[in-house]
Amino acid sequence: MNKIYNYNLVNTFSTILNYQLSTSILLALSYFHVIALILTSLAAILFTPFLLYVLFKEKRFGWFTAFIIMIFLPIIISQIVGIEKESFPIILMISLFIFYFYCFVIKYVVSDWLKEYNWSQQLEEQKREKEEYQNRLNSSKSINDILNM
Repeated sequence: MNKIYNYNLVNTFSTILNYQLSTSILLALSYFHVIALILTSLAAILFTPFLLYVLFKEKRFGWFTAFIIMIFLPIIISQIVGIEKESFPIILMISLFIFYFYCFVIKYVVSDWLKEYNWSQQLEEQKREKEEYQNRLNSSKSINDILNM
């Protein structure tokens, strides 16, 4: 599926994903310091609505569903099972690792979406140019036929 409904939105999304993944370094540091865990959580919380908005606008419902399952399902299950306050940072880190893994994967997928879209646009342009050339060639042949009569 190489149809992109809003190229600028997807391109912005791709750019943000490049910067968003640098936050995963903070996630690795969060094992050593609580502030890093808070910052990575905040970045994920702030980025999630935009991520879901882009996936919804681009009608990428498979990726939308995968996000919901991968991110929210573990949190919901941990709430149903009941977690102790001491294990909350561990559950949070697991959820954040899953989130940043998802962002890592979708970064490359979005890049492929853009490449496919650009390639299809180039192909369409080449087809139009070929048709224009054929039309000019046919019109010049018909002019030559008229002149040769």
